[in-house]
Amino acid sequence: MKKAIGLDRIPSCLLKDSATVITQSVTFLVNLSLTTETVPNEWKQERVVPLHKSGRRKIMDNYRPISILPVILKLAEKAVNVQLEQYLHQHSLLNSFQSRFRRHHSTPTAVTFFCDTIRRNTNAGELTGAYLSI
Repeated sequence: MKKAIGLDRIPSCLLKDSATVITQSVTFLVNLSLTTETVPNEWKQERVVPLHKSGRRKIMDNYRPISILPVILKLAEKAVNVQLEQYLHQHSLLNSFQSRFRRHHSTPTAVTFFCDTIRRNTNAGELTGAYLSI
């Protein structure tokens, strides 16, 4: 699969291949962005391209737009995500049943847990209800 390149024209493989040389500089830039609470405008510029879903290629409804962001922004987002996950985990700020946006948790694991709960309660002669919040 061919990797998409953002407006910065820097392919992710270039950053990977040169990681040992540029790690300090990239780390400095990401940390500077975090400590100053600013994201450079160049990091926010995206390239939007149409991606064919299915069907006839001449019909525009058969395409969906995808945004290709600069790789450095993705690295910064990943750094924030890792730190946020660690903080939430260390301080037990997420409900143990929270499945969305958590590593090793997914919709299928939540559904499996819910079905197991219904099965267990049914076997015990208990009722199970659910509340849908939208």
